[in-house]
Order: sequence, then C-alpha cells, then structure tokens
Amino acid sequence: MVATETTHRIIANVFGATGAVGKAVVHHLLQTSYENVDITVRTIGRRPLDKEDLKPFEESGKLEQIVIDMDGMEQDTTLLNRMKNDADTMTFCCLGTTRSAAGSADQFRRVDLTYVESAAKVAKQCGSRVFGLVSAQGARASIMSSDMKLFHGLLYMKTKGMAEERVKDQGFEYTLIMRPGLIDRKEDARGGEKFAKRIMSHVSTDEIASVMVRKAIDAITESTRGVEVLEMKDILTAAHSKA
Repeated sequence: MVATETTHRIIANVFGATGAVGKAVVHHLLQTSYENVDITVRTIGRRPLDKEDLKPFEESGKLEQIVIDMDGMEQDTTLLNRMKNDADTMTFCCLGTTRSAAGSADQFRRVDLTYVESAAKVAKQCGSRVFGLVSAQGARASIMSSDMKLFHGLLYMKTKGMAEERVKDQGFEYTLIMRPGLIDRKEDARGGEKFAKRIMSHVSTDEIASVMVRKAIDAITESTRGVEVLEMKDILTAAHSKA
C-alpha cells in the first residue's frame, strides 16, 4: 500500500501468536484489508510461528518475529529497542495455558499473570497506545481461590481477573478486554472442548480475533480512550454484526 496523508501506519505487536487465538489475530491483521490502514505485525514469544502458519505471509514483508526469553522480557534491552518506533502501535496479548500443560498452580500463574503483566509493561514502555487482552468469562480478581487442583476453576478465574487489573494499571489510551466463554479452537482444542461445544454456546478463534482487531484499529484511527470489556454475548454480537 502506498502511504498517503490519510493512511494510518500501524505496528501490531502480538504476544502468544503461536496459540490458537494468537494465530487467528495474526491472520486477521495480515489478511484483512482495512481502509486507509497499513499494518505491520510483530510477533513476540519464546518460539516463532510454525512454517505452515507462515506460508500465507512469506512474501508480504509485513511480518517480523522476535524470539525472547519470556522470563526476562522487561529487562531485555534488545527487545525494548526493537519495539520502539514512530508508528502508531497496538498490542494484543493472547498468552494463556492450562494447569495440566503448565504442571502446577505456580507455573500456571507464571504464564497467565506474570507474563501478561510483563507484556503490558513492555508495551507501555515502548509507546503502545492500545492493548487488547484475551481474558476469560467469569474473570474476577476478588474471588476466593485455592491452589488445590480440585478448585482450579476458581484459581483460573481469579488469575484472569488479576491479569486484567495489572493490564489496566498501565494506563493505555484504550484497553480492550475480551472475556470469551468456551472457545472453538478447531484442531487446537483442549481437553473436553470438542465435546463441550456440541452442547454449549461457543465462540471461534476467528470471531474473537476479528472483533479484537477491528476494535483496536478503530481505537487507533478514531482516538478512542478508556477501558472496554466485551463479555461472551458482546463478542458474539459484534462478530455477527460486522459488515
């Protein structure tokens, strides 16, 4: 796209780009045309996208991948220098794991809280105007919880709620918090998700990504300010009503 006076040049940072929602966000950013918007995507994580996921974008010249040590990202001067730029910047955080995959309650919190907070701090330090977070239905920082595996559902909701608060504390111009319920991750489905989606309301990764990307771009181009929280029903309504 040839830049004009009315073209918004945007850098989009994506943390958690190798996960199901993160991959969908990258695809929407690079494959969907937005009027008067020129987007370059930067993925940031412990590993790059798989070759199969890269195929649609190999010739675009619009994708940069940065591999980092997630535990040290706040002190990574190389990362901080690479993220600073003169373009309008928005950041998407799609980080998340399960207790089973993480191995313990502490390791779950490390990914879903510590890494999310670090991503928000780095994004803020590097001038990101917009921050979009994929949280979860029922997220609430004040809920009582336990590290016992039997009560992981409560720990999950509390951790997600705490992550939301840590992100809001950074004071981005516009903060978007997505609270999807059951997510249809297709081939990346977790545990009993394939069965659950047969009987429960669910939202696809594409629907989450399309709404989040559109909201973030509108926030940049229209100078939207404040915090917006989209619950499951709001995400579905926005996804089905998009023109």
